[in-house]
Amino acid sequence: MRLFYCHAKEDDPSKMVLKVKTVIVPSRVLKEEFQMGSTALRRMISVAVLGAVAAVIMFLEFPILPGATFMKLDLSLLIILLGTVIYGLGDGALIALIAVVLHLLLKGINPFSLIGDTIDFVANMAYVIPIYWLLTRSNRKTSFKLSVGISLSTVLLTIIMALLNAFLMFPLYMKVGGLPQSTNIPALIWTVVVPFNLIKGVIIGIAFWIVYWRMAPWLSRQRRAINNK
Repeated sequence: MRLFYCHAKEDDPSKMVLKVKTVIVPSRVLKEEFQMGSTALRRMISVAVLGAVAAVIMFLEFPILPGATFMKLDLSLLIILLGTVIYGLGDGALIALIAVVLHLLLKGINPFSLIGDTIDFVANMAYVIPIYWLLTRSNRKTSFKLSVGISLSTVLLTIIMALLNAFLMFPLYMKVGGLPQSTNIPALIWTVVVPFNLIKGVIIGIAFWIVYWRMAPWLSRQRRAINNK
């Protein structure tokens, strides 16, 4: 590597002399810096792509509870889970955020979609955190960590969604006319919201269990590669 610099001549300070100085930088240092930059870039791209994929999957929703077709399931949470397992909780939250923002932009922003997608983001992170924490912190067998993590995540998801719907979404729908004023919110929570989220948690958990076991060697290599850089 060459550095260019100027200095004044001793006999005539008004005259500047340009000199070239060669500085030897080990190629190993340059290679490591390049690899760190390229790894960070690949990681950013991967997170963005996973967020975009999750946003698209959010449109592929379907009802799972008879008599409550307005409650629909999509499998975007599975993508967020996989991204979190590979890249960590921070990037997992970023994947979920990208998915929500893209979904809002593509679907159209209005008060209901904004509140609904914000609640989905909170619910997704509530589901992801217990599974991620057990998989990365506990020394138990993987099957134990998955079963306990999925169970805890399902319960936490159900509780949070029950509270958010009871105190935010359903009262809002009642004010703007989406729900009759005579709606029995507690009954709606127990007969619709709680069963729906329990079923959702189990479906996502089973799907993640299958995918995780099939991709376990690859996921482990990815985590080790990321942690070592």
